[in-house]
Amino acid sequence: MVNVGDVMSEFDRYIKFTEMLNDAEDELGISSFSGVEKEIIYTIVKAAQNGEGLSFEDLLQRINKPRATLYRHLHSLVDSGYLAKKRDPRDARRNILAIAN
Repeated sequence: MVNVGDVMSEFDRYIKFTEMLNDAEDELGISSFSGVEKEIIYTIVKAAQNGEGLSFEDLLQRINKPRATLYRHLHSLVDSGYLAKKRDPRDARRNILAIAN
């Protein structure tokens, strides 16, 4: 039998977590971003922390979204100045995505 108090406690923890996440997104200035844009930024930052540089094709393999959707959101972030494209030092034909400075 499920204890109503336990369910409410879990729900209260979920609400608190959601509020903390919203506060962090507000502080970072990304609260207005779409879920896809947040996923793009998260994926690029995590890869950079692991010493990896991601191209659009790499991003496409990691994020399960249609190519056109990912491309549109990625370019919105680049056009807004949140992301930058940099030449891959190992392959000049390829661009690496990075958080803009």
